[in-house]
Amino acid sequence: MATSWSSGTPIADLDEIAVRLTQRLFVLGWQYETRRASPLYGQPLDFDLQSFVSHVATPPPSWQVNCFDTGHALVSSGASLGIPMSYRQWGSTDANDPFNKLDHANNVIQLIGWPADPTNAPLSGAPPLIEDDCRPTDHWFGNHAWAMSDTSRKVFDATMLVDTDTEPDNVSGPESPCLPGLCGTVLSGSTFVTPVRLDETAYQAMGWDPCPGATTRFPGQPFTVTFVTNPIGQ
Repeated sequence: MATSWSSGTPIADLDEIAVRLTQRLFVLGWQYETRRASPLYGQPLDFDLQSFVSHVATPPPSWQVNCFDTGHALVSSGASLGIPMSYRQWGSTDANDPFNKLDHANNVIQLIGWPADPTNAPLSGAPPLIEDDCRPTDHWFGNHAWAMSDTSRKVFDATMLVDTDTEPDNVSGPESPCLPGLCGTVLSGSTFVTPVRLDETAYQAMGWDPCPGATTRFPGQPFTVTFVTNPIGQ
């Protein structure tokens, strides 16, 4: 719930505060955990705010996070500033549900704490790698979480930066069994921005690859995602 000072604040102003909060969280010193996708600060539905706040002052790169942590951190921090936000997630929270997953290749992104290592394979290890979009391995997000403004319905994500060019994947190289020219293994250039004030559809387009075949479960199929959105963890 918004605090009294913010109850009459215009939505645009609340979003601007959320923009600055997201950008600040991204550079405070945490580093994305690139192997297990395991949150450091509790499980997806059980965020350890006290532990997270204790590391804000001087977080060395060894303090690792993933999207569950940063999504909850934005919601909790926003609440303290009077910004009503919800924790949102694509993909099921049920580990036994194999179908409610993203399981598609990422466009080139820059993970929190890895400024020199743009990647389309966020779970490929340290440092994260650029890999073939139609790779048989599962180095992409199975789930992804972020924060959403309850007032403007815009996305705010401190987990990663996204590429803004017309082909956000921006990968060239040997073609794979996908669409010619859209899949490869070599990174060229990218212009990265923090995903803030984005509609969910725009956020999807910047973050996930449209190349057919870029999926472990349904090879050769066009890019589709069932958005399983869970407004949880307030």
